[in-house]
Amino acid sequence: MTIYKQISLSIAVIFLASSIGLSDEDKGHLYVDKGLTFSQLLSNTVEKIPERLIIKAFEQDAAALQRRGKSWLAAAPSIAVRYQDDWVADDIGFREAEVAFELPLWNWGQRSAGQSMAQWAHVLTDKHVATVSLYVAGLLRNALWELALADRRYEHVKMVLNEYENLLATIKRRVDLGDLPRSDLLLVESEYLQKKSAFQPIKADRVIKRSAYSRLTQSNAIPANYKEALSDLTKVTENHPKRLAVNVLIERKKSEIRWLKSAGSGQSRIRLAGKSETSERAGDDIESMSIELSIPFGGEAHLAPEVSAANLVLIETVVQKERLVRQLNQHFYQAKQALETSQEQLKIADELRPLMASHLKMSQVAFSAGSIRLIELLNIHARSHKVSGQAGEYALMLQKNIALYNQAVGVMP
Repeated sequence: MTIYKQISLSIAVIFLASSIGLSDEDKGHLYVDKGLTFSQLLSNTVEKIPERLIIKAFEQDAAALQRRGKSWLAAAPSIAVRYQDDWVADDIGFREAEVAFELPLWNWGQRSAGQSMAQWAHVLTDKHVATVSLYVAGLLRNALWELALADRRYEHVKMVLNEYENLLATIKRRVDLGDLPRSDLLLVESEYLQKKSAFQPIKADRVIKRSAYSRLTQSNAIPANYKEALSDLTKVTENHPKRLAVNVLIERKKSEIRWLKSAGSGQSRIRLAGKSETSERAGDDIESMSIELSIPFGGEAHLAPEVSAANLVLIETVVQKERLVRQLNQHFYQAKQALETSQEQLKIADELRPLMASHLKMSQVAFSAGSIRLIELLNIHARSHKVSGQAGEYALMLQKNIALYNQAVGVMP
């Protein structure tokens, strides 16, 4: 491809990218809030995400179970009214009226089983709040550092474009003075336009990252400092919020089985009745009261399917825990490997960056003295900019991977 075709192609790409790109007004404006901490940002975001509705449902479930466990009766009481008269038959004045109250009683240990289930439901609510907070913390950690990386790439490419603009002005002056051939000017213009073209997707990616952050937090405020210290945990422990939550969930399922078993053959019931009766019109009313106790028995066969279904759910929860442990360990090893990789990359880049900067300075002097050609200088420029850009990105990637390592071991920011 000739230089003229390269220039034409670069101009076309720039025109197309600018025609579909987003302006600063379209993307909204983020700002750094020095008074905003990561913890405050996390709390604010948790209150706005859809998962908050699940937390409300957990709280309502626990409150309902607690209310039932505190009740003195095993079920709702009932009242029955009966009236009997012989006016459609013998009509001698016989009549009978009865009012009865029926009270369901707790079986032995049933109420304590219900209270235990309510207690585990409250604990599970707290653990679910912790897992949701950790989940949102992961989203924020990723969004903040992706935004920082996008800003870094954006600023680096802007700096590179400024350097190429200065180089282009220098080459143009030397071409006008007849010191360099016009082909050198065309070469630099081509390189500049290609760099400018490459700037468009980086600019668009920055807009996307900023928009994603705003949608997640429902805010334009960014905390001034969200760097984290590396956790000293070397594995996923039992105190990981997700492991604690699934352990409590298992206990909750066990309490449900105990609750079902405590129901036995059904609820015992006590019936208190008052009756007024007379056998003839001239006779006196006879008032009486009765107490009746009904105790069901032999219902284990009817209860067994419910207990079996609840036990199946318990086994599925235990299996879910085993899968979760494996998944958490896998995420931990991935985070650990990414952290170690970024540490090595940053170390190498920090050693290489001053060498490339010195090489670039010497090359610029050599080009001014006519010792090297322009194409060689541009190649050195490109390598130097690549190294400096990578060094900056590796520093941010290290901080991001520290945050993701903490996320993997379940440490809150």
